[in-house]
Amino acid sequence: MSHNAPILNHRMEEHFRESLECKINDGDIKLTSGTKGGAAMPSTKRLADLGYKAFSGSMMLLTLYGGYLCSVRAYRYFQRRETLKEAAETQTSEILKD
Repeated sequence: MSHNAPILNHRMEEHFRESLECKINDGDIKLTSGTKGGAAMPSTKRLADLGYKAFSGSMMLLTLYGGYLCSVRAYRYFQRRETLKEAAETQTSEILKD
């Protein structure tokens, strides 16, 4: 590490403090950009809501995918059962080996 690292870290810390402004109102924390024309950052409540919606959406997709896998497995099971039933009736030994 170079001997300029502490100076760079201090400058980065100053820039970070100057560029963000923190406001706390009734348990709702808002971070806003201190730079001119900067858009406000989302509040923690909004971030939590977005996280919850994203998580819920992914769980719905996972449930649908699980249902799809289950139905494919059931379909293959019944197809295999039908094939074995036909093989038993015709005494085809090649299919019974599988």
